[in-house]
Amino acid sequence: MSSSKTLFWFTFALFLAVKGAKVEYSKIKDTVTLDCGDADFNKEYEWKYNDARIIQVGTRGLPKKGKIALAQKAKLNGVKLIIPSLELSDSGKYSCTGRTLNKQLITQEHQIYVVSASVSPSDTVLIYTDVTLKCEVGGGSTAQVQWIKPPDKGVEPYGRPENTVTLSSMTPAEAGIWTCQVTDNGGSVVKKMEVGITVIGPLTSPREIVAPLGGSVELSCFLPTLGNLQIVGGGWSRNPPGNIHLPTLSTNLKRLYWDKTNVSSRVTFSHEELSTNFSVTLSKLEVDDTGVYVCTMVFEGEKTLKTVTNLMVTAVGPISWAFVAILTALVILIVLISIIAVKHYCKMYNRFS
Repeated sequence: MSSSKTLFWFTFALFLAVKGAKVEYSKIKDTVTLDCGDADFNKEYEWKYNDARIIQVGTRGLPKKGKIALAQKAKLNGVKLIIPSLELSDSGKYSCTGRTLNKQLITQEHQIYVVSASVSPSDTVLIYTDVTLKCEVGGGSTAQVQWIKPPDKGVEPYGRPENTVTLSSMTPAEAGIWTCQVTDNGGSVVKKMEVGITVIGPLTSPREIVAPLGGSVELSCFLPTLGNLQIVGGGWSRNPPGNIHLPTLSTNLKRLYWDKTNVSSRVTFSHEELSTNFSVTLSKLEVDDTGVYVCTMVFEGEKTLKTVTNLMVTAVGPISWAFVAILTALVILIVLISIIAVKHYCKMYNRFS
């Protein structure tokens, strides 16, 4: 047989032994294990990535790694190839060429698409921050990407199918688990990636408080959730400033406390570590305490949250309010008696007229 015919039949046999590529969508940072079909572990075989050698094992069983970066982290388990900590750049065609027990040359191919989903500037943001969701599929995939709203929002698609979407002025209503759904050209969902978004804020407090002269009042300030954002400063202030000095926040080993330096004796507060409750109490109220009180939280990056309470101190104390109530009741009683007397007079007048 001529050498040309031999080459033809060899190529034909090789073609028949090449199995169709297995397509797989994998999450970034995951580990993927690829098989080499029916290749025999005891015979030589070779793994390639886009035609570049990853690792080759000779007849003596000694592995020889290629020069590409992927080869440095790749591992073998028998004839199987293990790729840990997947990156987008690891997307591509993987092929293994070896021999079966019958010494038949075979090739097994795998097409790997690595999927990543991310949120910026962070997965924890202050209220009214713009957030960008990005979902990428490596390897030049033509699969369609659609972002899905959190389950408690109806699991509805958000906007048109696209890799990147922007959520403007985030509020707690939009927080939750957002899902990147990847659909192949056949319409099948091949991968889902989730990202969680936590929205911090708003600070809550009563808008107005009316308190009696000489009494006490709690200036409430609550943060519904803190997440992983670090509070680095803030505290209470009065507008306009007055004679009363309110506490500010200080940190000690990332723990949050009230700084009691120069704070007025009429102001009391918790001396424990703070988390979400930043209320203080103002006692022995004076008329001059009337004003606007501002609770401020300063986060890393100089971002802030504020809430405002209008305090009105009235000269009408608790006893005076009781007096007013009694006086009001007496007035109503007098009016009722007057009405009855007028009706009675009208009846008498009609009887004798």
